[in-house]
Amino acid sequence: MMYRLTNGTLTKILIILELLINIVCYKFLPSNVGVHFDSSGNINGTMPKLLFLFFLPLLTLLLNFYYKKVNNSSELKATLFTVVFFIINLVTLFINLR
Repeated sequence: MMYRLTNGTLTKILIILELLINIVCYKFLPSNVGVHFDSSGNINGTMPKLLFLFFLPLLTLLLNFYYKKVNNSSELKATLFTVVFFIINLVTLFINLR
């Protein structure tokens, strides 16, 4: 079962889901999306929402490719990075949508 999840299937599902969630939330986001926060949770770095729409899914895809192909790391490590970036994307959306 674990092999099925780490052979690229979970990675593909999460990257596509990340992009779809961003597209659905796009119209509800502020014009500048907060992407960096201080220790109190205040936004101190932003980017335009159109850039945010594709930035994290693209970054996830590039890092996944790097860890699998260039760095020759295990598929499990690449999948772990995908899961972490998926969670970061969800938290960023949650903070910006509240």
